[in-house]
Amino acid sequence: HEVDGTLQPHSDIIVTTINGDVHELCLPSACNIPTVRRVIQVLRQNPSYNQELIFNFEKVSNSVVLSAFPQRVHFTMVMCQYDDDKSKELMRWAVRGHYAEVEHLLWFHADPNYADVRDGATPLFVASHRGHLAVVQCLCKAGAAKDQWEQDGAAIFLSRINIGRCRR
Repeated sequence: HEVDGTLQPHSDIIVTTINGDVHELCLPSACNIPTVRRVIQVLRQNPSYNQELIFNFEKVSNSVVLSAFPQRVHFTMVMCQYDDDKSKELMRWAVRGHYAEVEHLLWFHADPNYADVRDGATPLFVASHRGHLAVVQCLCKAGAAKDQWEQDGAAIFLSRINIGRCRR
């Protein structure tokens, strides 16, 4: 890999999922773990927020960069269960339109499809209802369902937000 005529260090990455899928990547060694997860998300077409990379039987922190590992590294990708407390907190921040908090909670396994037990509203519904486009886009990227319905039959994803900006 050359940038401006100089050879850049890179990492050869093998990622194996629990169901046996294998993905081979070659990325700059300066890449962090969320970048690796996003690349895998594109390949697998699954949201990266509820996935974790495991190396030597330990979860890999999001703050780590690839240069901390051998040049050829083998990770295992696991799907994590959603955290109910984080999911409830996600709802509170989505209604307020706090993008940074929403994204942070998604990285810590908040469910983008959490439904309020009182009315069935989801973070996507409350964010779109309040016009928080950046939060809506973040939730869509995290896999929020755009075709859920409230208990009274109303469409959760309101026409206030342009659906074309929130593609699967």
